[in-house]
Amino acid sequence: MRQSKIIISLASALISTCMFSQQENEKTKVNELQEVVISSKKTFIEQTANRININVSQSPIASTSNAYDILLQSPGVIEQNGTLIFRSKSVTVLIDGKLTNLSGEELKTMLASVSGNTIDKVEILPNPSSKYDALGGSVINIKLLKNRKNGLSGSLIANSKIGKYASFLPGMTLNYKIKSVNIYSSYNYENSKQYYKNNSNQTLSPISSLLQDEKGDATKDNHNYRIGIDYDITKKNTIGFLFRGMSNNNTLSSNNNINLLTSGNSSISDLKNDNKSKIFNPATNLYYKTVLDSLQRTITVNLDYFEYKKDVNENFITKYFTIYTPDILLRDFTNGNNKVYSAAVDFEYPSSIGNFEFGLKNINTKSGNDITWENFLNDVWTNDPLKSNNFIYKENINAGYATYDKALGDNWQITLGLRGEHTHSDSRLIGGEQNIRNYFNLFPNLNLQYLKNLNNIFNFSYRKSIQRFGFDVVNPFIRYQSEYTYFQGNPNIRPQINHGFDLTYTYRQTLTFGASETHSIDPLGPLFTKNGNTTISTYTNFKNSDFFYIYSAWNKEFFKMWTMNLVGGTGFYKYNTSTDDYNSTRGNDAWAYLIQNNNSFKFKNNWSAQLNMVYQSPIAMGIYKTKGYFNSNFGISKQLLDNKMSLKLVVSDIFNTMRSSYTVDYNNVILNQNKKSETRFVTIGLTYKFGGSSSKLKRSNETFDDLEKRMKTEQ
Repeated sequence: MRQSKIIISLASALISTCMFSQQENEKTKVNELQEVVISSKKTFIEQTANRININVSQSPIASTSNAYDILLQSPGVIEQNGTLIFRSKSVTVLIDGKLTNLSGEELKTMLASVSGNTIDKVEILPNPSSKYDALGGSVINIKLLKNRKNGLSGSLIANSKIGKYASFLPGMTLNYKIKSVNIYSSYNYENSKQYYKNNSNQTLSPISSLLQDEKGDATKDNHNYRIGIDYDITKKNTIGFLFRGMSNNNTLSSNNNINLLTSGNSSISDLKNDNKSKIFNPATNLYYKTVLDSLQRTITVNLDYFEYKKDVNENFITKYFTIYTPDILLRDFTNGNNKVYSAAVDFEYPSSIGNFEFGLKNINTKSGNDITWENFLNDVWTNDPLKSNNFIYKENINAGYATYDKALGDNWQITLGLRGEHTHSDSRLIGGEQNIRNYFNLFPNLNLQYLKNLNNIFNFSYRKSIQRFGFDVVNPFIRYQSEYTYFQGNPNIRPQINHGFDLTYTYRQTLTFGASETHSIDPLGPLFTKNGNTTISTYTNFKNSDFFYIYSAWNKEFFKMWTMNLVGGTGFYKYNTSTDDYNSTRGNDAWAYLIQNNNSFKFKNNWSAQLNMVYQSPIAMGIYKTKGYFNSNFGISKQLLDNKMSLKLVVSDIFNTMRSSYTVDYNNVILNQNKKSETRFVTIGLTYKFGGSSSKLKRSNETFDDLEKRMKTEQ
């Protein structure tokens, strides 16, 4: 908590300086930008010059999905090699404005446990200001539902998902608001089972190849919960507390048929893997907000705690179908625990010369992974010291930022920002090497908007950002997959630095054209190397990369009952795949394109429907050449009992075409990989809302909350 006290003390000094001329400023006429508010019925997708809102409750598909699937249905968002990408940029995912502190498969697991019926909307910020952490090129903020009605209110949810197996996803929300107290909560449970299958074909040499065919079932028993309270001490002072968490018990059972072909001879084995994992993910937030004066100068203080604890037990049995080859039995016990403490203070200061924002933040992280591997030898489980390790990673980030927002004349708007982040990291393998790093980066941000009129808006932006590696990536442990494949972390990996440029034109808030370029230094990416017949996968830094992207988005209403959102993009992806240890003479350059089509329909008698389709062409990233895919979803909804009850039927991945397939030809590794998780389901959802009366604070009109149309006025 020492860092928290330091931050609050520095903030107090800053506020005292800024408040010196406060009384005179309040008497001065203030030129400030006023939002142009447009009354409009809320649609599934709302787009402005600098933001895209996905209103989850307006979609039968999204409201019966989970947070991760909702992101993949959002305009311009795709998944590449386990990473979310928006308009060719990496993405940082927030929940209620807070960092998720996870990446890769762990982020996907956490978001998949968040039910769509607990989400109010998803905000996509293509060019976030310096107020946000410098992570990622774009920001996606998932805003969870909060109480908006006086009294007691809530909802009961019963969803059933049917694929190869049946899954059950019940849940509830409960809210209570009276005078200055607002209590909100939610709980969702998932009991599911679904299949997956992976197959690969790898050329080991001119006379040998390796074929692997894996099939398995994954079972989930997940609990996701949240409870929070907001208390208005006075009209200008609010304090709040939030606790949310995830408790998962997952099992995976698979069989991998392996065939090693050498000069016409075949060595066949069968690998059985039984995996049990427990995940505990609590997070808390304590905040205090005060409004200092009538000009809405505010101070907000946030204290956050995040933990991600994972216990895994894996058992591997390899049986050989050849004479005199004994079975191999392996098992491992993994205990991982990530803890993150953060403290932040933000100060908003409107003034006669423009709007200022200042902030300080400290993030303190400790990640520990203790892995024990054992071999079954002579009827006794024996420790394997070559695979076992205990790894500790500590990271401390101190950050500060300042932004300035100003209207220039009647048509121009400029936002300038600068964020500085100092990082100290200490990684240590118990009994092995220690790696200490210190580095400081400045992250400038510029946004320039030209408002020709309300129908024509031009926007240019530049943002420097950083992409840090996941904590599992820096750990040099071995993750066994088979005797021919395993993963190993890279303790020498460096963060990726991005420079992003964007130019957009928006017409009538319905049609957007844009072009962007992202130049990356030390881009992070998967890497394969060979050791005999064994392939080792890891992560590394490539030399550099450039993504050139042109995109468009169109919202249009037809016949007062059909709203269409059409998104298209094409880009050129250029990778220099040389590394510190390997000088690649072959680049990985390719064109790619994306088409997304979201259609919402409103019918008589409270019927509605939605049809979503997306096609991503083949794309090249890092050492991968990923094959294209097509996905389509359809949902229909009926409102009953004066709109208190809704009944929904959703078919996801109608043609069962979602899959991940890629090829690799790099550093003597020639590989074709095809992965298919179960994605086609029929979901039946029932939601019943109860209680509550209209809040006096509720706005009378639905609006584009963050519409960036602004005009200069004199007060």
